Amino acid sequence: MPLHSLPRFLCLGTILVASAVTLFHKDNYRVLLLLQFLQIVAGCFGALICFVRLMKERDLYLEAKQTLRIADESRKLVHSLIPENVMTKLVHHGNAGEFLGANIPFCIVMFCSLGPQQLLKSKTSAEIFEILDQVFEKFDDAVDNHGMYKYQNVGDWYIIMCPRAARPFDQKLQEEPYPRSHVRSMVHLAAELIRIAKNHEVQGTKLNLKIGMHCGPAAGAVVGSHRAFYCVYGDTTNTAARMCKYAGSDQILCTCSFAKIAGGCRGLPFSFEAKGVISVKGKGAMELYEVHERGSGGVGKELRRGLKRTTSVPNPSEKCVMFDQEQAIKLEEIQPTWMGAIEEAAGESGSSGAGAGAGAGAG
Repeated sequence: MPLHSLPRFLCLGTILVASAVTLFHKDNYRVLLLLQFLQIVAGCFGALICFVRLMKERDLYLEAKQTLRIADESRKLVHSLIPENVMTKLVHHGNAGEFLGANIPFCIVMFCSLGPQQLLKSKTSAEIFEILDQVFEKFDDAVDNHGMYKYQNVGDWYIIMCPRAARPFDQKLQEEPYPRSHVRSMVHLAAELIRIAKNHEVQGTKLNLKIGMHCGPAAGAVVGSHRAFYCVYGDTTNTAARMCKYAGSDQILCTCSFAKIAGGCRGLPFSFEAKGVISVKGKGAMELYEVHERGSGGVGKELRRGLKRTTSVPNPSEKCVMFDQEQAIKLEEIQPTWMGAIEEAAGESGSSGAGAGAGAGAG
């Protein structure tokens, strides 16, 4: 007999026995008192068993709730390291020995570098990490609010990409027309990040931010089997890193291709100032543009009108190379070019030990 059914049978049996005894011993008050006592004992025993069962069910419920909470936190933590679309692909195909890589026909990449470098250089590693944690935590909130994707941060570099870069295996999404909202959000986000950096002071000195942006094709892949890392690489990421390197303090520098696309967005409260043709290392001669927020002392409408705009996202002239298993083996040994740009910029500007160390470690 199940334990949880025992109180019912005890109560029912006691009632039946009491009814039978009462029928034949109506005048025997001792028997009646004994039966009433047995009924009370049976009721208390049944209540005790029900209480124990209720406590067990409560413990099971709390344990299940705690397990679900931990699983949800673990899922959020994993997705903060690897995008959900990539993680789903890993779970379903990661054990099949298949190289996980896909082309991203068009995306926007933004590189940010926190400064001034001389100030960070004068701090200890622990102090630098504390400053970066305070600033980058607000950067994370801003990125989430604008719906963009934080790729990673390396030392005092902070790298952001559009949502397309976080869903490389969503073929249907990649084939859809690129939304103008991503372009607007990325420009607004760049201006907000500069304001966030300016609001932080270290020993009376305001922090500054250098930003470089570029758009075009890229490729996303999961590199390695142990501590697998989702890597987005290609000429687009390398060029964005170069733009950040050539940008000045609190300056947003972008390529001509991004300026044309952003300039075609109606109602965008930003203007684009042509900075001329500059020789960019590894790229040759490139026409660069500086992004100004209107009403902040930037350039006027005449320069914005002078920029030849495009009303649609151009088809990239350069094609991403499709992956195969042989390339997958070589890919694991390749250091992304933009990592070299970060290390080079850190060396030239006398970057802090923590920033340079993080960059070298990531490579």
